[in-house]
Amino acid sequence: MNIHPFRVTPVVFGVLFLLVGAGWTALEYDIMTGAQLRLAGPIALIVIGLIGVALTFRRRT
Repeated sequence: MNIHPFRVTPVVFGVLFLLVGAGWTALEYDIMTGAQLRLAGPIALIVIGLIGVALTFRRRT
């Protein structure tokens, strides 16, 4: 079995899709209001971006 190289683009779009789904679910079930979601969305994207930056500087073995 061949191991395929890791591609970042599908992972990024997968995470964005999950964030959109989580936001929609939070609004549907009244877990968050629109104002809270407008604040939580950018915070989630910033945290994910920081994780991505940290992973680029990790030491490869």
